[in-house]
Amino acid sequence: MNYSKTKNLFIFGNYSCYNIRLGLFMTVFIMMISTIMYASDYDRGDYLDTKIVLFPIQETTVASLVDSFIETICFKEGVEFKKGDTLVKLDKSLYRQAYNVAKSRLTGAEAAFKYAENIYKHNIELYKKNAIGSQELEKSEMDKIEALSNLEQAKANLTISEIKLNSCSVKAPFSGRAIVKELNEYDYVRTGQPILHIINDNQLLAAMNLSSSKLNKVKLGMSIELKIDETGTKCTGRVYEIAGSINPSSRTFEVKVVIDNKDKKLLAGMSGKLLTEF
Repeated sequence: MNYSKTKNLFIFGNYSCYNIRLGLFMTVFIMMISTIMYASDYDRGDYLDTKIVLFPIQETTVASLVDSFIETICFKEGVEFKKGDTLVKLDKSLYRQAYNVAKSRLTGAEAAFKYAENIYKHNIELYKKNAIGSQELEKSEMDKIEALSNLEQAKANLTISEIKLNSCSVKAPFSGRAIVKELNEYDYVRTGQPILHIINDNQLLAAMNLSSSKLNKVKLGMSIELKIDETGTKCTGRVYEIAGSINPSSRTFEVKVVIDNKDKKLLAGMSGKLLTEF
């Protein structure tokens, strides 16, 4: 073999080995850097990439306790109301008449009981004087017991009639706003039928899922900082609820943070991110 060709091949071979070693070194170096960067991002992602969703602290569906026509829905969707405000007015004409009938029957039952009681007391005195027999005394006692039963029944009927009459004005169980109207004015509503879905958003609950490794670091009442996507603002709340179990598939647990929202700048359904690191 020609010496010059052999020398060139040897040099070319060394050069190739050098390039391979350099390439392997660079590959390993890049992999190490990427691993460190990924680990750093993953650690920060435990917090900064934790999504939250806002829910009202209270919500319920307001239903009717009586069968009647809807006269007025007093608050439109989104309009605020106070606890105890009348949300819905129902036609009460029939229930007012039923209340008046129950009230008059109670008056009659009270008079009948008073009369039966006086007769019984009078018969006791006559029996002591041997003016009447035991059978007549027992009969007057039974009349008194029956009159008392009728009186208690009349009282109960009046109470039921009053409840039904008052139920024609549906009151707000808490302060908040209506978000969904199930029925309209002049619709006929039956007992138990939903009319309005209402929420209390004076406070909001930010719900999030955290890794199970953070369970011992989260405490009730601790301060939590959040960022809301829709408004771009930061807010602070306190841990309100901590789930009592861990989701076996995701290995996470739910945490709810209560946020003051009296200024109504936030709405239920908004989302955001957790900023606090544990």
